[in-house]
Amino acid sequence: MEGMIRGQSLGQVWIALAWVMIAAGVFPVVCAAAEDGYDDAELELRARSRLERRVQLRGLPIEVSIRSGIGLLKGSVNSLEQAEMARRAVAGVRGLVDLQSALEVPAGMATDSELRGYVEEEIERFPVLERLELRIDVKEGRAVIEGEVRSAGQRLLALEAARRVEGVRGVDLRLRVRGGQDASDGLVQDQIRDLLGDRLRFPIQGQVSARVRDRIAILEGEVQRVIDRLDAEQLAWYVGGVLSVQNLIKVVPRSRIRSAHAPRGDETAGTVRPLQSDPETPEDEVEE
Repeated sequence: MEGMIRGQSLGQVWIALAWVMIAAGVFPVVCAAAEDGYDDAELELRARSRLERRVQLRGLPIEVSIRSGIGLLKGSVNSLEQAEMARRAVAGVRGLVDLQSALEVPAGMATDSELRGYVEEEIERFPVLERLELRIDVKEGRAVIEGEVRSAGQRLLALEAARRVEGVRGVDLRLRVRGGQDASDGLVQDQIRDLLGDRLRFPIQGQVSARVRDRIAILEGEVQRVIDRLDAEQLAWYVGGVLSVQNLIKVVPRSRIRSAHAPRGDETAGTVRPLQSDPETPEDEVEE
């Protein structure tokens, strides 16, 4: 799941490097946007429309550019929460095959000590986190949260709380899930697959398979939107015992993608079928 600026702006260096890597084909994406009838200019209009519709992002100097279906966000925001909001807004644009973010949270007037107090206050807003013994520290604007939580969901809530604080420029979670270290790879793998297979609650558009080695979740497959890839990774993080997630999912807009949930074991996924075509509703009007 984030780094910041100094001097001439590290963000500017990253932006230039990102486009060089994109041109060199370093990013493992499938550039199928043009083949499926998408135009970069049209995708940029849709992306800007989605950003403008987020009230919390209005007036912020956020720019989005798209080349060969690959988007790049740059500019500055007040918090990591706003950066994530912008990323998810653009990630929902159908036709985008990858998205990189160089959004920065500039150093604010608050000291590290003050930021730590603000993070503690945000965490206490969640009743399920209030009584946990969490240790919080902030160094150069980067929050470090340590301790033990009862569930993977609580771990994500702590991350959300820290991201809300303006001036926090990064979050390092060092939270253990109680009992998670005892979970076997097989159990963790089954729980991730169950979540990915729940299409009613988590309607990821595409086919995603999961395997776990040494409590590292490896996600593979093909989905229609960047937001689907992000959501699949987030679901994996919800499972206790997951130490890290390796997201190898490819975004293939409007392609023929196999059914969304690969069966357990070594069996291959089900029959290939085309996904439902988009409704006539304009892309900007469809929320993730």
